[in-house]
Amino acid sequence: MATEHTAKAFDSDLQELTRLVAEMGGLAERMIVESVDALIRRDVVLGQRVVAADAEIDNLQRVIEERAVLTIARRQPMAVDLREIVGAMRVAIDLERIGDLARTWAGGRGAGERFPAAEADPRPRAHDRPCDVAGEIRARCLRGP
Repeated sequence: MATEHTAKAFDSDLQELTRLVAEMGGLAERMIVESVDALIRRDVVLGQRVVAADAEIDNLQRVIEERAVLTIARRQPMAVDLREIVGAMRVAIDLERIGDLARTWAGGRGAGERFPAAEADPRPRAHDRPCDVAGEIRARCLRGP
């Protein structure tokens, strides 16, 4: 009976980690799109909103790391379970870096203040790849194993 309770608690911990990573992925994806829009349209207000959102993504990374460490300490997982927790921490680190990149695009250059307005460009957008990565991470977390 105690093992069943422990397994349910562990599953609950993993589901919460997955939910947090999915939330972080969605935020990173939105930040990329908005930062490029701010840069292209020279929208300082939108750029400032992206810069402010970086604090939220940084906080989510800290929360994920704290929960992951607590889960490891409490549940002492092995093999696949441990790799899943460590994987969530690694993904959170990557998403935080994506958020930093979006912040740089949106506010690190003055949200387009120093750049002329961009014309329509038929080439693929610079943010498509990081945005695709963040979207795929979010979709996989929501889809589950």
